[in-house]
Amino acid sequence: MSVERWVQGLEARGTTPAGRQLLRTLLSQPDRASYSSAAQVAEMAGIDASNVTRIAQGLGFSGWPGLQDELRAQYLRSLTLVEIADRHSGEAASGPVQRSIEADRRALALLDVDAEICATIAARLAAAPTRLALGGGSFGAVAHIFASNCSLAGYPCAHLTEAGGVANAVARLGGDDVVLIFDFWWLYEGMKRAAAAARKRGATVVVVSDHPNTGLTRSATHVLTVPSEGGAYFPTMVPAIVVANAICTELALVDPERTKKAIRRSEQIWTEMEVMG
Repeated sequence: MSVERWVQGLEARGTTPAGRQLLRTLLSQPDRASYSSAAQVAEMAGIDASNVTRIAQGLGFSGWPGLQDELRAQYLRSLTLVEIADRHSGEAASGPVQRSIEADRRALALLDVDAEICATIAARLAAAPTRLALGGGSFGAVAHIFASNCSLAGYPCAHLTEAGGVANAVARLGGDDVVLIFDFWWLYEGMKRAAAAARKRGATVVVVSDHPNTGLTRSATHVLTVPSEGGAYFPTMVPAIVVANAICTELALVDPERTKKAIRRSEQIWTEMEVMG
């Protein structure tokens, strides 16, 4: 979906004259607006700053941050990977390494982690008979990190990327099970189907994505939205890893003794493997 079609969809919901001014500004300056504060975007639109939150809420968002997240996601999806890289190549005169680091810092500064949701997810993970972490491409690495840390904490979690393996695993899910899906930039059809199938079977579906409103997130029990724009052709995974680690940190505190025992067992195996080598 283009930014223009997205804005048209928002306008169709009905809004005030000030709201239409704000939406026209989002359409004409999506890149700048997606990094601006409520006061800054109000100045850009020529409206009172106090109106921005009310307009966003009237459009169905929690406030300006929610509307801003959706804008950024829609804008990034309107660009090709080459266009994104070209945009960044014209940024500050710093070299590519510094540009990449700055992109990660900028993404982290935009990250807003809901601690209450993380705690809820951790509690469900602790009680679940089966835990799955799904993700392909570069974000599959985040799913792998999550599954490894979850298992280390004493709660075995499988990481799956292959379509057949995902289908077989989801088919065995029940109402007490939990699935975490990591998906960014472009939506994999297989992940959307996996989320819908898992939800149909009553499982808790947690989606960590840079887009708060897709066919994938609409099947989710919980959605954690993270920024993902990197400094080149590929997205940054740093904010997603931070969220994965935050959930695992909560999980490790659900039953500290269980986690300690699991870690001691792992350490014993590592020691035995070193001796054998």
